[in-house]
Amino acid sequence: MSLHQSSEHNIVGAELVEALFDAHIDAIIIAEAETGLFIAANKQAEKLTGIPLSELVGMHQSQLHPPELAEHYRQKYLEFMHQDRLIQDDIIIRHRNGHDIPVSISGSLVTIGGKKYVQGIFHDISGRKRNEQALRNHIEFQHTLIASAGEGICLWRKTETFPYTEFSIWNRRAEEITGYTLEEINTHGWYQSVYIDPEQQERAHQRMLNILAGGSLRGAEIEITTKSGQLRTLRISSNLISGSDEQQWVLAILDDVSEQKKLEAELRQMQKIEALGTLVGGIAHDFNNLLSGILGCIYLARTEVTELPEVATDLEMAEQLGLRAADLVAQLLTFARKGHVNKQPLELNAFLRQVVASRLLAIPENITLQREYCDTPLLILGDTTQMQQITMNLLGNARDALQGCCNPEITIRLQPFIPDRHFMQTHQELRAEAFAKLSVEDNGCGIEASHIERIFDPFFTTKEVGKGTGLGLSTLYSIVHGHGGTVEVESISGHGSRFHVYLPLIDHHPLEMPQTQFRPHSTPRGNGELILLVDDEESVCHATGNVLKRLGYRIITATDSEQALTLFRSRAGEVALIILDVVMPGISGPETAHRIQQLKPNVPILFATGYDIRNTLPVIGRVNVGNALSKPFRIDVLAKKISEMLIQS
Repeated sequence: MSLHQSSEHNIVGAELVEALFDAHIDAIIIAEAETGLFIAANKQAEKLTGIPLSELVGMHQSQLHPPELAEHYRQKYLEFMHQDRLIQDDIIIRHRNGHDIPVSISGSLVTIGGKKYVQGIFHDISGRKRNEQALRNHIEFQHTLIASAGEGICLWRKTETFPYTEFSIWNRRAEEITGYTLEEINTHGWYQSVYIDPEQQERAHQRMLNILAGGSLRGAEIEITTKSGQLRTLRISSNLISGSDEQQWVLAILDDVSEQKKLEAELRQMQKIEALGTLVGGIAHDFNNLLSGILGCIYLARTEVTELPEVATDLEMAEQLGLRAADLVAQLLTFARKGHVNKQPLELNAFLRQVVASRLLAIPENITLQREYCDTPLLILGDTTQMQQITMNLLGNARDALQGCCNPEITIRLQPFIPDRHFMQTHQELRAEAFAKLSVEDNGCGIEASHIERIFDPFFTTKEVGKGTGLGLSTLYSIVHGHGGTVEVESISGHGSRFHVYLPLIDHHPLEMPQTQFRPHSTPRGNGELILLVDDEESVCHATGNVLKRLGYRIITATDSEQALTLFRSRAGEVALIILDVVMPGISGPETAHRIQQLKPNVPILFATGYDIRNTLPVIGRVNVGNALSKPFRIDVLAKKISEMLIQS
């Protein structure tokens, strides 16, 4: 019985082992250790490999793998055999249909009846590998996003030792903005690197402590110094976050707004110019009318005091002051871009040589003036008067900055300039591909840092009362931008200044520079011709009328268009010339001229206006825009123009 029972138990045990072998959730394959041939496999092995059990039994272990990996796994099998230990590894097997399956294998050596066998349990890890790859792809995608972000992104935590911050994320944009790599920032420290001034460093340190205490930054605009020494304005936002290691980290976003701040400053400057332009446009006409009356009265007074030299001298001084006031209004109109601009092809090299040579008398002899002009012709589209004003303003400023300076020196340079990507990003309003670069440098007092941003503001000046109007640089700024260029300034207080003017180059024939001719002063006189003088300002009519009478003309005056038309109709046969104000209430000067020319087509008409004549006078009928003067006019210029028109009529 016991023997029978023992045999029965053996049979049951064998069946149980076989059932468990086949029911295992993983593939199990048994091989002879010495030969590597499979002697048994369960149903999961057949399912995993796609190879029938009848074929699996008798196969060599290397046949389960891709051919290109067979030798690699054969060597690993031999190592396993020699070490005689449990093996756990991730391997690749090839399914019957040709696709590869990643599996984890647990292999062990067993000895039965003195013979060694290898049991391998294969677990399909395709799902795990897909998840791992997806996670790697996700992490790589996040890294790519961070690396390619348009803003600087960094992640840091506080440390107890220098440099007291440790950065784990420092993307490409953060490196571009600051010039520092992650390694350099972690070596030298964030605020120790980008803040030069100890007070700035302390403020940055306090901001760091505030964020770590639960505070945050929301778009704070902070100025840093880059590795190359450039000043940049960053808009920084920071938040405190908790890491998986339960440590406190700070995520910071750095947005470089330097160019935006520059453009905003330029926009504010242009708005100031526009506002002043509106103001100038409103007062220029009336102011020039007043100056016309004043200068006319002074002229009359001077003719009466020829026997009183001291009074004549005082009146001459008053006349000069009046003309300076007129120049100031003209400068305001230029600054406000309401003056006439006549741009023509201009070779800047020859022009600059002539202008600077004529200016030498205004530069004191104790100042050394260095000239460095390139040989390459630099052709621009420019207004000669305004280009002269630019040069005068630059030289005048440099001269004034040298007062009290030892070994004073001014250097003026002209050279071609090809902009790089940084220059065009900084000056996005520019469109040219090449520029003329005019630089004026002095070794004088320099400009205080607090004044740099204001030097182009209208009426801003650091000079003593009566020494400057504050319009020189603002006018220069307006002219240069009106010519499609830009201005840059470099200055350190006490160490001089450099102004750089960039003007776009063109490819046209240059304008011949007219040679200045000096002629003796002369004032043509009349011979009793009748002039109709029309101006809505009675004071102008009175003063100008008396001047013209003194010059030998007969005068009739009108203060509006209706009165002028009535007078002309009654004396059309006598009127030799009409002086007509452009801007008048009711019917304008040009319309009045049109009506007069319908009555007498050939009558000479000389227009006068407190504005720039070419910007205010439309061409109507047979009106000749060339026969025009801007108020206040010099008496000799007025007399010459009248004489020319009478001769031509």
